[in-house]
Amino acid sequence: MGVFFDRIYPIYPIVDRQSFFQLHESNRVPWILLHALCSVSATFCPAHILYRAGFDSRQSARWTFYSKAKALFNTGYETNKIVLLQVCVSLSFWGGGPNDTWNFYSWIGMGVTVAETTGCHRSTMMKSIRLQDRSLLKRLWWVLVIRDASSAALIGRPFKVNLDHCDAESPAVTDFENPVDQSASELTRHSILYQIQATKLTLILRRIITARFQPQTQIPIDPNSLRQMLSEWRDQLPSDLAWSGHVSEHVDIFAATLSIIYHHHLIMTYLRSNSVPPTQDGSLGGITDLNEAEQAMNQSAQHIALVACSVVTRSDLLLAPHEIFHGVFVAAVVFYIQTKSSNPMISQLGVPGLTNCRMVFQASRETWDPSPWFTQLFDKGLFAPNPPQLQETSNQTESLGTSLNDMENLGCDDTTLNGMIPSGFEDMWQNHASLGTIFDGDPMFASFVAMNTDTNGRSGISWFDH
Repeated sequence: MGVFFDRIYPIYPIVDRQSFFQLHESNRVPWILLHALCSVSATFCPAHILYRAGFDSRQSARWTFYSKAKALFNTGYETNKIVLLQVCVSLSFWGGGPNDTWNFYSWIGMGVTVAETTGCHRSTMMKSIRLQDRSLLKRLWWVLVIRDASSAALIGRPFKVNLDHCDAESPAVTDFENPVDQSASELTRHSILYQIQATKLTLILRRIITARFQPQTQIPIDPNSLRQMLSEWRDQLPSDLAWSGHVSEHVDIFAATLSIIYHHHLIMTYLRSNSVPPTQDGSLGGITDLNEAEQAMNQSAQHIALVACSVVTRSDLLLAPHEIFHGVFVAAVVFYIQTKSSNPMISQLGVPGLTNCRMVFQASRETWDPSPWFTQLFDKGLFAPNPPQLQETSNQTESLGTSLNDMENLGCDDTTLNGMIPSGFEDMWQNHASLGTIFDGDPMFASFVAMNTDTNGRSGISWFDH
């Protein structure tokens, strides 16, 4: 439990600290909650603590606690809705497989169902309970909203949370158990501010996904307006969490995480866009055959890779929210496209960035379940020969998307368990390219979905089989 409160509680405050300690001292913590919290703690725990506890690997420790918590959940062992909500959020850190009934996406969906049953999504319901419980439920609800939005954006699935039916108040400083004043530690102060700012960024991400990718968007929002939302958010950041364009200044894990999420959102904003203003950080040094949208995405990808790499080199990866890995993946895709460009200058620019992203995936392979698959995907892709380029008309300029017409050139012809992941992993979802439909129609990402079609012309990746 020390690991949970030292490492996880500051980024996912899903329990009431005071009440939990009272239950723990009297040995009355619900058995299912104890195993669920141990499961997520094993994900963020330093390896030497796991070995000292008798586990031979992080995966073994995670599976031991996850399987026990899941078994108790399946038997209906616990009926307390708040406990069940805490369990669902905790178990959503187990990736599972796309063919599994229970994976991170389904645990989030179950958490949303439980949360709506308790009335977390309605302000009127929250007013009838005591202040301490109200603050806990607000924190639980918004952690769930953050997890839902980031996971849905990663795999291209619909949001489980329908905010049109919600009027829950956004988290405030008073909803956290420690004050944000001079008496609070720097970690506590930054943790609380991070939760509030991450919630605001999540609401912007939902606007981006709805405006740019949902097929039945009523009122589309142009990229300039979306960029303006992000700029306004950044302008109001507290000084404790603000950052500049210099990666060396990212000494705080919360500021580093927010900067990665911010640039992830910028990349999502610019997809399918032909004319947007460049980002604030860096320059591509006069490469004139890239349009403004591509330059903006490239600059954001560079920022993400460098900051994530610095998190790894500072040994802060086990302190970071998992949302940073979503940014690293999107950045890696941008870099991969660059490496397959027929323009040698663009191609060479993509290699160092992709190498940094691969290093992050390698470092997180035991803690973020998609990492082993992404590592192997980009390892094979980087050293595969470039596909033949389509003939272009004389008035066309090269874009990053035209070089990705056939992912078979990646060499990923074996997406079975034995072919894609090391022994010891059982049907983890990194066997499958989990992008769903969010990138359909975009030349930068569509080929990921088309990889390994079967004899019927369907994707060989079962996550996409709806």
